[in-house]
Amino acid sequence: TALTINSEVADQIAIDIAAVNTIADVVNITADSVTTANVIDISCDGLTTGSALKIEDDSAATGLGGARNLVDIYQKNTAADVAIPLYVKSDGSQTAVLIDKNASGVAAQNARGLQIDFDRTVPGSGTAAHNDVGINVDVNSASLGTSTLKGMEIDVVGATSGTSTAYGLDVTVSGADSHYGVFVNSPDTGFHHKNTSTSSATEGGKISLVSNDGSALGDDHRLGVLQFAAYDGA
Repeated sequence: TALTINSEVADQIAIDIAAVNTIADVVNITADSVTTANVIDISCDGLTTGSALKIEDDSAATGLGGARNLVDIYQKNTAADVAIPLYVKSDGSQTAVLIDKNASGVAAQNARGLQIDFDRTVPGSGTAAHNDVGINVDVNSASLGTSTLKGMEIDVVGATSGTSTAYGLDVTVSGADSHYGVFVNSPDTGFHHKNTSTSSATEGGKISLVSNDGSALGDDHRLGVLQFAAYDGA
């Protein structure tokens, strides 16, 4: 060990760095020879309300996708196709990852709790297939009690003070030979719509098929269609 610090006084900071750096790194680690070890190894088995790593930022910078990132992970070797830039393994907690996003302000915003920007460059040659997925959800749950299993649960509550439209799921599909807004493989009911409003002559389960290209609807134009097929593509 090149440097060992034994801090044997409780509630005393072991290392305190007060830097006035502006364009230079405060801590710089270069460990290009590490293969199976960890560049930084943190072990803390007695945490209650504390954190193993806490980053607090109060910088005044705005803009989506700007130059300032609170955490920047860049895995830049294109040959490392099986490398995982961020890996979270949770065996004990009920929630593996929690994103608590709070938005406020008077100015117009397009806030996002989670944004994924996935782009694949068209290869210059070859005919290899690429079966890409923006979000892959794989849930396996077993229980001896009366339980439910959901691949994804969406709860959207819209504002009522102004004029707003709430979408539980907004899907836009384009640029392919075949287009499916929603593709469901299920041995049971593929689509189940439950209306929790008091049933009446105007309330109940509803499927709305809308044809809208921004122009007036012509004569004998199809408003919607329900297709029944015995197999894919029929």
